[in-house]
Amino acid sequence: MFDLLNNKQKLRVLEDAKQQVQIVGLKEEEIRCVEDVFRLIQHGNNVRTSGVTSANMHSSRSHAIFQIILRKRSAYYHIFVPPNVQSVT
Repeated sequence: MFDLLNNKQKLRVLEDAKQQVQIVGLKEEEIRCVEDVFRLIQHGNNVRTSGVTSANMHSSRSHAIFQIILRKRSAYYHIFVPPNVQSVT
């Protein structure tokens, strides 16, 4: 298995103690909008290996996985102190 977003670096696929599949060495990219997702998918498709098979003149001979991990950002709290109230420090 190879990382298409990281110069086709070889990846290791392992199963953890909870029998969950883990992909070791996978490059992570932070995205900020839908266009970033489409850009990464397009880049991955552009570097995939393709060739001729007896069943198809243009076959990727591979499968691609696009993993999305959603992380909640820490909340930013603003404490409002009215002007007539002194804050305690």
